[in-house]
This record gives sequence, C-alpha cells and structure tokens, in this order.
Amino acid sequence: MDENTQKPRIQNNPSIKKAEQQIKLIKAAKRGFPYVKPIFKLLKADVPGIESTLNNTFEKAKSMELMLTIPDRFNDLFSTRGWIFYEMMNVEIARKAVEKAEGGDIEGAENDLVDYFNPEMVEVHLGFMNAVKAFRPRIILARKALTDYREERYHACVPVILAQLDGLVNDLNNVGFFAKGVDLTAWDSLAGHSSGLSALAQILAAKRTTINTGKISIPYRHGIQHGMDLGYDNKMVAAKTWAALFAIRDWAIKAEKGELKGPKETKPPTSFREVLNQLKENEADKARLESWEPRVIQTGKDFPTSGEPEEYVEGSPEQELAKYLYNWKTKRYGLMVGSLPKRITNKTTTGKLAGELKTHYSTKNIKSFEILTVTDNAAAVTTIKTKLIYEEDSKTIENIIDFRLLYEDQSGKTMIRGKPGGNWVIYNYLVFNP
Repeated sequence: MDENTQKPRIQNNPSIKKAEQQIKLIKAAKRGFPYVKPIFKLLKADVPGIESTLNNTFEKAKSMELMLTIPDRFNDLFSTRGWIFYEMMNVEIARKAVEKAEGGDIEGAENDLVDYFNPEMVEVHLGFMNAVKAFRPRIILARKALTDYREERYHACVPVILAQLDGLVNDLNNVGFFAKGVDLTAWDSLAGHSSGLSALAQILAAKRTTINTGKISIPYRHGIQHGMDLGYDNKMVAAKTWAALFAIRDWAIKAEKGELKGPKETKPPTSFREVLNQLKENEADKARLESWEPRVIQTGKDFPTSGEPEEYVEGSPEQELAKYLYNWKTKRYGLMVGSLPKRITNKTTTGKLAGELKTHYSTKNIKSFEILTVTDNAAAVTTIKTKLIYEEDSKTIENIIDFRLLYEDQSGKTMIRGKPGGNWVIYNYLVFNP
C-alpha cells in the first residue's frame, strides 16, 4: 500500500467531502441529461440553455476536483521543508508549485513560493490577521517586521515574527507554538489538519545544539533564538516565517470561538450497507431505463376509452387520469389533490388546494370523457389526449386537452416508471385558462 494512503488526509475533511459529493452530483447530472431531455422539451424548458449551463458547470467541477487534491499534495511535498497549505493561501500558486515539484524541480517550486510571499502580499495577509482578536495587540510589532522584510533586513524580522507566533498560540492554548507535543489540530480545517500546523510546529521547534554558520532554509526557532543557526538571514527563511504566522489564522479563529473540536453532533458516516444498497438501486434504475420502450397502445382495446378508475391497469397513468376526472365529476376536490405534483402538495395544505380546484372546476360540470391517444414520451412522462364534454352556463362544451403526467416519488423527484414508491401525477392539473 502507498505510504500516503495510510496517512490522515485533508481530503477527508467534511467540507471537502461535501464538495466532492456535489461534484459527483454534477457528473451524474451530466451523464443523465440525455435521458431527461425529453421531459424538459415536453415542459417547454430552455433545453439548449440548460445544457450549456450544465456543460459549463461540469468543466468547473472538473477543475474544482483537481483543486481539492492540492492541499494534501502540497503538504506531502513541502511540509518537511517548512511550508504547509493554509486557508488564505492562493490555491493556484500552490497548484503550480505542486506541479513543478512533482515534475522534479522542487527547488524551483520553493523559489516560486518565496516570490509569492512578497511584501505586498504579506501586507494584505497581515490585514486578514486582524480577524484574530489575540493578534491585534501584536500588529504594531508585525508591521515593523514587515518594514524590515521590505528592506531585506531578514535578520531582524524573523525573530520578531517567530516570537509573535509563539505568543499568539500561548494566549489561546496556554502553551506556545513551539512547545513539545503542542496540539494545533482543528476540526474541518486545512491548516489545522494533523498534517499541517502540528507537523510544522515539530519541524520548526527542532533542537539545534550545534553551531551552524552555513545558510539554512527553515526557520528553526531554537537555533535562531539561541544563536546556533547563524545563517538564517535570508529571504526563504523569512518567507516561511510569514507563512507559518498566516497559517495559524484559521486555527486561532476557531480557538477563539471554541470550535476546535467541531460540532458536538455529526451525522454518522454512510455505512457500507447503505452504499451497497444505493449501488444496487442505481443498477436497477439503469436496467429499467435500458429496458424501457414506449408502449404500443390501442385505445378501446387495451383499455376503455372511458370508464371508472378500477377499469384501468393499476398504477398506470391512464388510471390516474381516470381518478382525477371521476373526482372532478363527483366534485370530490380534496381527492383531486392526490393527483397533483408533490412540488405543489408538499408546500401547502390539502384544504387550500381543494379550494383552488373547486374555484377552477365547480362551474364546469363534466358529463363524460374519452381517451383519444396515449403517448409515452419518456421513461417518466406520458401524454394523454382526452376529449372532455362538460356543461358550463347551461351550455354543453366539448374540449380536447393534452394531459401531461409524470411519474415521481413522494418528494417530487422524477422516477423511472415501474419503480416501487412512485405514482403518476398530473402536471397541467389546471386545464382551463383562468
């Protein structure tokens, strides 16, 4: 097994898992769109516009999927060199550094990161640090260190920022950043992941007991403070010091809000059985869709052109329409509500909808109906052309209506006909103009 697959991964953070799930849904929508096109066309939706939006969203999702891998890849490559990925870091800069390092030029990647931490960027990020209450008294010293950084006095700025980093953590954690075994983890955090701040603290706090006059590339706090590492006066050490300070921001904000441990109650992870059941259901849906084909129907032979609901095939769209028309004929408006789409019935009361149907239909006394044609437009859509004969204002009127029926579940989600738990609803349930 690959060593990295055994490590705790940032990609398992709840927020990233949620983003991955959304990406999966977008991919599924992309794959499934050809099958639901007929439904959108039937509903007279802007199919080209929907398809264009879906394609654009799909391309963005692919890009986002790549970006979600960057934090782990960045830490795998650079954490031992004194860099970690953190919330304020520019993900595009991190991506380019990762790709250059994976291509074999990790020194060049580090130089690019140093260039990223230019004085202008540091000044902007210092402004973001103001969100941490415990840092506000330290901002004056930090700005003086920035002046030294801008003037390339790295020997002066590095110790000041290391001290502020240590003191800031001590204010919030009762032990400093460089304390042995310090816990700097935070729930659902990039920098606060176990591969981030806690790992970085161990590296920067390493004991340095032998004098070293050579140039170093990591801000070893012990060696710098105690005069063991004399070659710390360079831009790379200074840039990594600023990066460590900015990386602590998200952890510090969570610490001040008491959110290091995350919510007390979290939704239990999906069990293997649930995943297996979902996969089986998906396969069953796929099989239903692949085997579906429009019925060849002869009205008057396969079912009566007019009749009571029980004369039609149980669970068929024809039976649902017959129920609707029978309840209209007998003025059972509350029962008519049962044939309406769930997007309507789930938002209001049966009484209110029954009143709406009564207002719409009570002046039209249906006498008879005749099913002229039945067309299965898609795996979840049927259109039934029906001749209605009704009385209104003492006049007998004949009207031909195309009733559109959809097969859906109890939440209003379209299902493949025949799948258990669904029922047919009449999409254009108000068939007359107001």
